[in-house]
Amino acid sequence: SSFSVAVKADGSVAAWGLDAEGQCAVPANLPRTAAVACGVAHCAALGSDGSVTCWGRNVEGQCTPPALPDPGVQVVCGPYYTAVLGAGGRAIGWGDGSRAAVPISASVGTVQSIAAAGNHMLALRADGSVIYWGYGVANLVQEYPCPDAKRVSAISASFDTDFFVLQASTASPPCPEDLQ
Repeated sequence: SSFSVAVKADGSVAAWGLDAEGQCAVPANLPRTAAVACGVAHCAALGSDGSVTCWGRNVEGQCTPPALPDPGVQVVCGPYYTAVLGAGGRAIGWGDGSRAAVPISASVGTVQSIAAAGNHMLALRADGSVIYWGYGVANLVQEYPCPDAKRVSAISASFDTDFFVLQASTASPPCPEDLQ
């Protein structure tokens, strides 16, 4: 991906770089934007009103959002999929489902934040635990395997790496993954 997208101070969106599949063609009617996320060749904007607008490559349906049950509060993109976290804590995803990151199973439940990776997704629960699903985990929602996983305060992901921000704790040692 040789393109960049940014939200400007006035809530408008700027895009530049390689525009092979329309990913830099920001829609003219885009509402005031709170956040943007991008996949390989598509982008998604979270409007200040909780709406989601997508543009760019849509071969896998990643730019065709379903009706959202409540306003969005977070938007993320995997390579060929898009997901939004609604104000009620429910995540919805669309696009390339070949690796089972989307659609998002109802068993994910209510979460505080989501993160998109190449072939899987993560979600942070209110208790600080992290769950994941998608390719490589038998398409099941699973708790992240860390003996002290309930110390997570924020999550993020790149194509094949997951990132956690841990709360300070003196009750137990860090997860083995923290030390790598």
